[in-house]
Amino acid sequence: MLSLYVPADKVFLLRVTAVTKKEKAKQRPLALNTVEMLRCASSGLGMSPQYTMQVAERLYTQGYISYPRTETTSYPDNFDLRSANLVL
Repeated sequence: MLSLYVPADKVFLLRVTAVTKKEKAKQRPLALNTVEMLRCASSGLGMSPQYTMQVAERLYTQGYISYPRTETTSYPDNFDLRSANLVL
């Protein structure tokens, strides 16, 4: 977001002369087990454990995350999140 302060008695016209588009790839984030998720939500976001689990359950039922009450952080190389979401 670009914020500009312009005095009321001044008028400026801005023109975009070029746009550059770059495609970037991000690596998949590491999975968190339940304890790590609760710890991160508490220290990083100030969320209580109960609220964190409510949010995680909602994200799960909407198909955004795998089951939140799992303790595994390793998934098979052929795990396909897109197909898993279609089943939901």
